[in-house]
Amino acid sequence: MPYGLDTLLARALWGGHELSGRQWRRLACGRAPHRAPGLPVLDDPTSALDATGEQHVLAPVREGARERSR
Repeated sequence: MPYGLDTLLARALWGGHELSGRQWRRLACGRAPHRAPGLPVLDDPTSALDATGEQHVLAPVREGARERSR
């Protein structure tokens, strides 16, 4: 990203930076464990990841599901 964490991610607004589909998925996977949604909905978020990366993404999701289902 041109401005690191301060990069605007909306090209239509004030000249922000546009992400690719894969970059949006990676961003969503990184944010998911920190947002604590009531019901996480995942639409194949790991399609561009290898098996190891998929495990890193889904482990916190599985743990959160166990904690919420008690």
